[in-house]
Amino acid sequence: MRVSRAQGVILLAGFLTYVVMGALVFEILEKDHNKKVIDAVFHLKHDFLLNYSALTPEEVELFIQKLIRSVRKGIIPAATHPSEKYSNWDFANSFFFVGTMLATIGYGNVSPQTKEGQIFCIIFALFGIPFNLICLNYIGFLVSRLFESCAKNVFGKGKKKTARYIFLFVVVGILMFLILPSFLFQWVEGWTFYEAVYFTFITLSTIGFGDYLIGRNHDRSYFVGYQLLAAIWIVIGLAWISVLFELFSSLLVALWICQTCQSRQAVKLRSHLTEQNNMRVSRAQGVLLLAGLLTYVVMGAFVFELLENDHHKKVEEATFHMKEEFFLNYTALTPEEVELFIQKLVNAVRSGIDPVGTHPHEKHSSWDFTHSFFFVGTMLSTIGYGNLCPQTKEGQLFCVIFALFGIPFNLLCLNYIGSSVSGICESCAEKLSGKENKKSARYVFVFVGAGILMFLILPAFFFQWMEGWNYSEAIYFTFITLSTIGFGDYLIGKKQDRNYFPGYRLLSAIWIIVGLAWIAVLFELVSSFLAPVDPKPSSQKDSRG
Repeated sequence: MRVSRAQGVILLAGFLTYVVMGALVFEILEKDHNKKVIDAVFHLKHDFLLNYSALTPEEVELFIQKLIRSVRKGIIPAATHPSEKYSNWDFANSFFFVGTMLATIGYGNVSPQTKEGQIFCIIFALFGIPFNLICLNYIGFLVSRLFESCAKNVFGKGKKKTARYIFLFVVVGILMFLILPSFLFQWVEGWTFYEAVYFTFITLSTIGFGDYLIGRNHDRSYFVGYQLLAAIWIVIGLAWISVLFELFSSLLVALWICQTCQSRQAVKLRSHLTEQNNMRVSRAQGVLLLAGLLTYVVMGAFVFELLENDHHKKVEEATFHMKEEFFLNYTALTPEEVELFIQKLVNAVRSGIDPVGTHPHEKHSSWDFTHSFFFVGTMLSTIGYGNLCPQTKEGQLFCVIFALFGIPFNLLCLNYIGSSVSGICESCAEKLSGKENKKSARYVFVFVGAGILMFLILPAFFFQWMEGWNYSEAIYFTFITLSTIGFGDYLIGKKQDRNYFPGYRLLSAIWIIVGLAWIAVLFELVSSFLAPVDPKPSSQKDSRG
């Protein structure tokens, strides 16, 4: 995409307006409901602290279950009264939510809870995500031009797109967008440097687990403009890392998949989808590509199981031991000791522990091979539900390195699957309207209409039946998953009181893989309609050549 400077300014101003409008609508739809829920949770906790010594163990267990549900909805009852100055859905938080949603980071600490908010979220993101991709493409173009200018000054004009340029782009970018911001977050948030690096990468890669969040620690003082500075870092960093992933994808194509590709393609500034749509591979190469990704995912699942499983079991056992001790002595505890127990329970839930019942779940582990495999798949697709995330330092470090190469690998595979899906739709369009019209409005209608039916509407009926959700919740889950926002407020296969048939997760994984490829092409299609038209006619470009 080539746009003039004036078009670029208008593009960014239009996107900012779109985000502001969305933030205002979400504030209207969600703020009052969120306040009612928060008041109810704190009232529940207040009544519990007043009467806990007279409650039966069953009533205490019911309170814990309600507390867990509130934590998973983003309500953390860490004090005795809700803060009057703070709301999850004031304009500032709504604005940040909209920004991270359209970037498909989707931390999941805040997500729409009303039916109206969930429907608006789908419609708003359907057009907002392609709009965001266009803006990131433009910002990425500016970032790339800046690095090209630096390369000219350092290496000379003739070498601006050589390995030295790539080295400059990668190393300086890592310094500017990962290392230096990590020092800032380490200082402001009180994290270790490893935690800060992990947060910066998980954010910019749009995985967005939500296990680490900025500006949320009420015990710390944040300087004025901290969140604004972080937002600017996210916007420019997203543009840089998208070019980085594009670069890695192009290098993978050049080295293995498509030998006809030239290395100069690696530094062309195009969006992921537009660039990768030019990739042509044979069926045999496509099978090898998918087999390679599957091998990569299996290897990653084994490593994560090795790094995280024992630690998770120890934390889970410690949580249930703490809960058992509480049930034995809660009638004799002081309110302060009960408050401490609640805080520890909240922290355990946020780290992926499910402390329901009296004993750890022996039949399954959150980091057995099956769960690790599903985790790796959702991580590389940047869905990142956040219900499960690495807790050990080794696991977090491996997560960064593994995803750095795995995400571009996954993009190549999705592009191949997307090309296949698009080819099927083209064949259907040919039969409906003839070969000469296969790229006409009828092709678009077939691709969009059949895709919505196959990947959103029908799966939503299936998940409604399997999970016991209502249909609006199911359609919300399908879109939030396939768009890779992945709030994690709705998850499949997690209810202990429901019977899931063998292969349920496998079938869901296949739906996710093919659906991701379809929705990527859909967003590319919407982006092509929204993108500004090049103001310079082709004849002028040719005359200059």
